[in-house]
Amino acid sequence: MKHRSLQVPMDVLEGEGAPGAVSEQTARLLAQNVTRITGADFGISVTGVAGPGESEGKPVGLVYIGVAVRDGRTEVVKVQQTGNRETIKLRSAKSALYHLWKTLKIQLPS
Repeated sequence: MKHRSLQVPMDVLEGEGAPGAVSEQTARLLAQNVTRITGADFGISVTGVAGPGESEGKPVGLVYIGVAVRDGRTEVVKVQQTGNRETIKLRSAKSALYHLWKTLKIQLPS
């Protein structure tokens, strides 16, 4: 899906030396490609390991959140969530919305 729908190159997602699907690079490209493909002013992405086991040798709870602005600025944050699969997914979604809110707060006049 990351490759097909949001055009993240396969050499970023898979293969020897690739950052992988759960990485800062992937989160950045996902958020940027959302703005580019859809024409939206802001793009948001979440990629991580919700569990129950590790993935790509990365621990359960590792999450990267990307927020891209159409003007080209992109911020990616790395967070380590705790809890079961559902809790990690919920906390990650809330964190992503919080980072989008922070970006909107900076972008939009009071």
